[in-house]
Amino acid sequence: MLSVMLSSFQRPNPKSCFVEAKVVGHYTNSILATTEAKANGYDEALLTDMNGYIAEGPGANFFYEKDDKLYTAPLGNILA
Repeated sequence: MLSVMLSSFQRPNPKSCFVEAKVVGHYTNSILATTEAKANGYDEALLTDMNGYIAEGPGANFFYEKDDKLYTAPLGNILA
């Protein structure tokens, strides 16, 4: 079982830069989110977008399954 928390750090705003690009600065908030989760006894964190919706994990996209269908955050906030 994986224990996960919502991070106080957010995914970069898509209007701040090209979120589709693997830019070094994008990894800073992921490192901070992972460090925050570990310090609080969790295995991993989830980052929200600028509207407070779950966007992704620090190292992977987030998805869930409901009624045999997969759901994930919309493009524009995450890598494709």
